[in-house]
Formats: sequence, structure tokens, C-alpha cells
Amino acid sequence: MAEAVNRTEIDGVPVFWVQAPGPLTGFLTFRAGVCDESFETLGLTHLLEHLAFSRLPPVRHEHNGRVGVGITNFSATGRPESVAATLTDICASLAAVAAGDLDPGLVETEKDVIGAEGGLPLPPAHGEALVHRFGLRGPGLAGASPHFLDRLGPQDLAAHAADYFTRANAVLALTGPPPPDLRLPLPDGGRRPVPDDAEPLGIRPGEYVSGTDQLVLSFESPGADSRLSYVQGLLAHALRRRAHAALRRNAGLLYDLDVAGAATAPGRGVTIITVELKPANAIRVAREILSILRGLRDHGVAAEELDDAIVAARESGQGPGAAVEDAQDAAISHLVQLPAWPHAACVAALEGHTPADMGAFLSRLEETLLVGLPEEAVPAEAGEASALMFPPLRHVPADLPPGTGHKRSLIGAFAGVPRDARLEIGDAGVAFCAEGEREAYRWEDIAAIEWGDAEEAGESATIIGRDGFQIHILAVWFRRGREAFADLRRRVPERLQYREAAQGAGNVPA
Repeated sequence: MAEAVNRTEIDGVPVFWVQAPGPLTGFLTFRAGVCDESFETLGLTHLLEHLAFSRLPPVRHEHNGRVGVGITNFSATGRPESVAATLTDICASLAAVAAGDLDPGLVETEKDVIGAEGGLPLPPAHGEALVHRFGLRGPGLAGASPHFLDRLGPQDLAAHAADYFTRANAVLALTGPPPPDLRLPLPDGGRRPVPDDAEPLGIRPGEYVSGTDQLVLSFESPGADSRLSYVQGLLAHALRRRAHAALRRNAGLLYDLDVAGAATAPGRGVTIITVELKPANAIRVAREILSILRGLRDHGVAAEELDDAIVAARESGQGPGAAVEDAQDAAISHLVQLPAWPHAACVAALEGHTPADMGAFLSRLEETLLVGLPEEAVPAEAGEASALMFPPLRHVPADLPPGTGHKRSLIGAFAGVPRDARLEIGDAGVAFCAEGEREAYRWEDIAAIEWGDAEEAGESATIIGRDGFQIHILAVWFRRGREAFADLRRRVPERLQYREAAQGAGNVPA
């Protein structure tokens, strides 16, 4: 049985701790993440996390920081006095940033470090699934790369720190009693609730070409505040067991399968299933996994599967890390104002499980399903509108009045641009038409324009919509193309325009 979680308070910050073996570890968590940013401020929280550490004196013990979808975590492990000093210094650094005490040179250095580091808050397949579901806002930003980091300055950092990195918006979990010299000198501020304004885009179910070599299936499921949230662990247990038996041992179609959840808003979540396999097997495996999921939804888990899951949960609750996990869960649940799920509660929920719970957890499978297929799984002859399993996700063009039209140029004809290609720019927005298809955005629905040079073909423009899709065009494709591009520059705010980086456009889906 895991040890009970103790609670106290230091400098106005709630502290949750247990007595666990080994060196002391502290987990300082703030309710701030990429869901609190916009496409043009993406990377702000990550930069602030770097600055909190970069102002510290050299430390010899283990320490780390991580920005997630909705929380940012700092951790330190070592002797109690060392952990106390590190956590105190992190808080003091954040307070200094909030007060405007920043070295501009240090800010620029950490931007370069982030550029070299790369990486995203979530595994690429998970972030990609959220981009396709939410676009470039809220949870969807977890799958996008920052393109305006170089424009973020001390004022942006100070405002963000003052809004989010405060004592009322923080919690601390410890694997031992709080050291007597631990201080958490954070600025005053208010609690920041989890945003609830990101609605899924488009029509489901749907499919897309994944930028990874994994098969990805995702669907909406109950959020972490639901009594059904425990079902995800049982679903993962049963799905892995059935998939490994039918698709690995018997058919050799996959290597491994993982089930994860992402909290997207109060009361709502997304379950993401990733499968490691040969891309050629992706469509067959996707159909088989959907068959397993439908069987679990309609008939529930087998008694043996449930018994195994209960035994595994009991063993996990008796493990050396259970108390620490319970302390972290209690802290984060308090921070985001959701019910805690300690190991004992999970075991009790499993012991009371009914088939109706699994059915309710999977009730939105069909209507919210997205399937990401590896590019190698898509036949070469398949067009963008070809449906391999479900209708492909497509940009839904805005209904715009006619604007100034730019027809295909002679160079465009030699380049293979369709005869009917036309670029239209008007007061309401921009549209590109070709081969009977139309892509169109209102000006307010454009997240950014990436300007680049297509080798010897001249200047290019990639119009990135807030739905995560893109329109890619070259000036030489159109008559008076330079005038058209100049018009785009005038109509789109300069703060939303950037030059193409060497690595390209990141993880924004095309």
C-alpha cells in the first residue's frame, strides 16, 4: 500500500510530499504550457523554462525542465540542501524575469540553444494528431514548431512570467519532507484555469498522411475529470494483449503498440494509439485495431483481461515509485482542479468496472476517429482526394467574394502549373484555384506566411492557415505575380510573416 500523501505550504505554494527511499527529488509544476500560447508566440514558455535554469549557478546534481501541453515542470534530485537551493534559485529567477530583470544577451543565447535543441512537447505522432484535430491553436500547438522565437523579447517574457509563473499557479511535490531552508519566492498572481476554447476542426472520421513511420489512431474520450478516466489504462491493457496475440504473434504485422491520453480541455481528452510496423501493413493493421476497439466497446473486456489488469494495478501500487507518483498526481490534480487518481483509487475503480464503462469510454470512437497513415502506406497512384479508409482531411475553403485575379503565367505553364490556376486577392481574403479545387482563407484565419526562395524559380509563399493546412505558391506562376506577392505583404500583418528557415516549415501539416 502506497504511503499517504502529506500536504503543507511554503511561501503560498501548496506542497505535497511522501517519504520515499533514495535521494530527494522535487517537482515544481506550473499551470502553463503551449496551450496558453498562440502560433506567433509559440516557444515563449520553453524560452522562459530555459532562462530559469540559465541564471542558476553551476549545479552538480540532476535537474531538468519540461514544457507540456498545459503544464511546465522543473525537477531537481540530490541532497536535500542542494534540491532546496536549486528550487529556490529557480523561483527567484522566474520572479526576476517577471519583474523585468533580464539580460538581453542571455535571452538571445537561449534562443540559439532552443534552436539547436529542437524537439516538441509531445512525441511527433502525438503532436501531429492534435494539429490535425485542433489546428494551430490550443492543444494543436503541441505539434507545431516555433517560427517567431527570434521576435520574442524581454517584455514578452516578463508579461508571461508575471501571468503564469506565480505562487497561486504553482505546486510542489517532494519525495521526502521539505528541507528546512527551502523557499519558493515566486511573485503574487492568480490561478490560471485550463483553456476551454479549442474546438475540434472539420468532419470526422478522417484520415491523413503521417509525417512519421507509425500508424496513428486517435479519438475523443472522457477527460481527466471524468470517473471514466481510469478506463484508459484498462483499454491499453486489453488492446495491447489482443493486438499482440492476433497481429504480432500470429501474423507478424506489427512490432509494438502504445496507448496514451492527452487532456485537451475540462471534461475532454484525446486517446492516441501509435503502432510500430512496416508501413505496407498499416491499412490492414488499422482495420484490425478498429475491429478490436469496436469489440471492446460493444462487449467489454474479458474476465481474464480485467483480472490481469487488477493484478497489475495492485502490483504497481505496491512498487517503490507508487508513493512518489501519488504525490505528483495529488499536486497536479490540485493545480488543475481535477480529482486525484492515486493507485488505490485506480484499483478500486477497476474492481468495480462494468462493460458499460468501457462502452461509454469508447462511445465517440466512430464520430471522432482520425487515422494517420505512413506515407509509404499510400499507393503512388493515390491522389490527395483518394480515400484509403476514410475521407482524407481537407482544408475547407472560406466563401470569399471575388478579388483581383492573377492567371497562370507562361513560366507557370512551362513549370506544369494547371491551365486553370488562378490566385485571387481581395478585401476579405486570398484564394488559390487549380484543377477545379479551391483553397481560400479569410485574412483573420491566416496564422502566418512563410517567404522563401525556390532555388532558381524565384520567391515562394506558403500561406499557413489556422486550421494547420497550407497554400504553397510561387510568384512566377502568375501574371503580375510580384504585384500579387506585394499585395499579400501589405494585407497580412508583418508580425505574422517570416523567412523560411534552413530546416523548412517544421511540423505544420501540408
